[in-house]
Amino acid sequence: MLGTSRYNTRRGMSELLAIVIGVLITIGVGVALFTAIPKLITTNIQSSRVALDLYASMVNNSAAAITVTLKNLGQIDIDGVEVLSIEVNGNRVTSATIICPDGKQTTLNSKIDIKLPPGMQTSFVVYIKSPYIRVGAKITMVVKAGNVVVHGTTTVMP
Repeated sequence: MLGTSRYNTRRGMSELLAIVIGVLITIGVGVALFTAIPKLITTNIQSSRVALDLYASMVNNSAAAITVTLKNLGQIDIDGVEVLSIEVNGNRVTSATIICPDGKQTTLNSKIDIKLPPGMQTSFVVYIKSPYIRVGAKITMVVKAGNVVVHGTTTVMP
């Protein structure tokens, strides 16, 4: 045989076979990651769930009291609550007085020392003043409970 030496009789893996094996390994790793990562993310999200319930009532022509009830629906403890923002008919409220469950007072964007185990709930009251408060006014509140941010909406009742 011309052009064939005795060193060229044994062949290694062909380039095509190497590419096919590389593609199969890449697909296998991708499928493994695609199935494992969403489960990890879903588990973390499900372990931190909070229900927010709001009830607002008029105090006078420009003030309202909002009863805020938080329930821990997740699987981990909630450590600390913070009222991030309040709006009345789309107008931001710049100051509020928050009466904590232990009777202490605080303001917006201040951490409230609440420890809430899974399945438990707690309530606190937020007093707001705004020229937009009237019966039927829409109040929107954003609350951070632990590492979860939730928002709720209510209507001012008489």
